[in-house]
Amino acid sequence: MPALESFANGWLEGQHEEKGLEWRWYFVRYPEMRAGRSGIYACADARMAYSLCMLDKQTMSSYYRDPFLSAIRQQSHVPEDAVQGAVWENWPGGPWFTGYETEARWMRLKASGLEIRCIEEGLSIRARSLAPSHAEAFERVRAEHGIGPEFLLNIPKVTRDGIQLDSRDRVQLGAALLRDLVAAGL
Repeated sequence: MPALESFANGWLEGQHEEKGLEWRWYFVRYPEMRAGRSGIYACADARMAYSLCMLDKQTMSSYYRDPFLSAIRQQSHVPEDAVQGAVWENWPGGPWFTGYETEARWMRLKASGLEIRCIEEGLSIRARSLAPSHAEAFERVRAEHGIGPEFLLNIPKVTRDGIQLDSRDRVQLGAALLRDLVAAGL
């Protein structure tokens, strides 16, 4: 294992945000994105990217995680019970989901009901019927993170070989956002 870790660390050192980070970079950088017991990932359109299901078993009929949302939650260091997926159980390494790979996976903040989803452009936020105190706190955090009226934490991009790649680490940006949302009582 040390040889593989050494190889992965060497590869990561050669990658730079200004050259662009593709979705595969995140899987090398964050071990929690490879934590599914089966090693199987599912996606809706047969194009691996930012909307993936990380299966623990070999079928979609079991519970699974979204690797990006799991990494964001773990990197944020917020308590595991601060968020949940579509599955109410709060097992380690979540949030957990169930359903078809075509369904959107929203990580829900338990205190406010605010939801976060990973999409190609960045992190989409859904804030339905927030309590007035939550709405004020959300507006403050939203302004701090540059989240516009479309409720999108837009990840800056660079174009390399005709492909749009992240020029900032979406997991770290998402972790900072989640940390601030939870700290604001959301």
